[in-house]
Amino acid sequence: MQHLGRILDKTDTRKIDIVVLTVHRVTQAASGEHGLDSSQLFSEGETTVFSQVVTLAEKAGKHVELMVVPGSDPYQAVVQTAARLESSRIVMGLSPQLTPSEQGARVVTTGSNSEPRPSLSLEIILENQKDTVFFNLGPHPPRLWPEDLDLLHRLWLELAPRGPAPSCTTATLSA
Repeated sequence: MQHLGRILDKTDTRKIDIVVLTVHRVTQAASGEHGLDSSQLFSEGETTVFSQVVTLAEKAGKHVELMVVPGSDPYQAVVQTAARLESSRIVMGLSPQLTPSEQGARVVTTGSNSEPRPSLSLEIILENQKDTVFFNLGPHPPRLWPEDLDLLHRLWLELAPRGPAPSCTTATLSA
């Protein structure tokens, strides 16, 4: 729940929606034959988690949407749901069984194997809540941090007085 608290603090829910998603694990052997009964999809575990979510959201004075998705692979269910919702970002807490790199790799691999490939950012909030690890899924522009922009500006200030490079060429293509 720590990662949700951080997102609630940082997000203006008048501009950006927060969807809290839980994946109810189902086996492939039992999926598809019959529709799932609500008791099969919404267990006591989901009730407990969503009660905590609502409490946090109310304390923050923010609105959140709650969603339960059935799936055999939780990472695949999260990526597919985020793509269908046309989300720009997935935020997760750190898995107790995986390192941030392993968890990010699983989500990125899942996103890379999806068609069409979603353009999403994954943010994993670490236990100390101050550190985050970012991963990009699918096609995306480069992520420039403020320090990257400062470096680019310093380089430009250093190189601008020298004028354009002599080998600089411009080409125009037309179809």
